[in-house]
Amino acid sequence: MSTQSVVIDLPEDLYNIYKQQASQKQRTVEAEIVEAVAKVAPMLVSDKLPAELEELVAQLVFLDNAGLRRIAQSKANRRETARIEALHFKRQDTGLDESERKELGDLMKKFDRWFVLRNEALGLLIKREQDVTGSVPKTNG
Repeated sequence: MSTQSVVIDLPEDLYNIYKQQASQKQRTVEAEIVEAVAKVAPMLVSDKLPAELEELVAQLVFLDNAGLRRIAQSKANRRETARIEALHFKRQDTGLDESERKELGDLMKKFDRWFVLRNEALGLLIKREQDVTGSVPKTNG
């Protein structure tokens, strides 16, 4: 694969995150940044959902309004979202080891699955001209 050189200016705090991760893994800062970009790039190129999730979304149309409402009103697992937040903070502060990176990836995959299904269910209820007023939690702001 051919490569292209790019020069970017990173804020110091962001650079220090990659520098610390690189040091922990005995890699270069460049290798850490390339890995991070490579992880995000497929999401930027494709709006397509993973096949398993796409299949689940396709099955939502067969649910009645009560089933869709249960999904639309579901809440993310508090323990898991707290763990995601803790891992994000740790990643910024000291970096994550391999098992923590895997755990964060697994938790994010579960969260993304919940988020997509919940929002697709809301969209279907709206298309069916159902009142979704109580389906979306209120925020302070």
